Amino acid sequence: ASLAIKIARLPADENASPDYLAGFHIALWSWHKLHPSADRIKAFPTNGQVIETFGIVSSGVKNDGINIAGNLGDAVVSSYDGTVAFIGKDLKSFGNMILIKHDNGWITAYAHLGDIGVTEGQNIRKGERIGSIGQSGKVRQPQVHFQIRKSRQPVDPLQYIS
Repeated sequence: ASLAIKIARLPADENASPDYLAGFHIALWSWHKLHPSADRIKAFPTNGQVIETFGIVSSGVKNDGINIAGNLGDAVVSSYDGTVAFIGKDLKSFGNMILIKHDNGWITAYAHLGDIGVTEGQNIRKGERIGSIGQSGKVRQPQVHFQIRKSRQPVDPLQYIS
């Protein structure tokens, strides 16, 4: 849907240019190569406010994901289809955590959870409840820490979800 909106907003003279359209096709192909399964990476893991962004945060520490504040017990859902690869409970920094493996080397991580509602090896659909917001690990308020990794490298989740 967002792609159609972007195309509809093109100026008429650019829309008519074969060179421009060829460049657009290459850009679109490149975007899909960089964003595999992009049509499925759409769900925020929970409703709430982003309180820490990707990168260096105010304390000087690198955040490999985003932190989203919420209420204890609020649902946390999978951002896209995959298989639960790991469940950790009472991890020192992350508390209760779930890792979900997706196609093409993508992994999502959900930490500081309250309850965990899935098991290792379970297939998960985008938007399916996997747990709840908690205050486990080293955090001062209820939240979920959310990461997206490509081939083990963290990427900014805000660039991949809407």
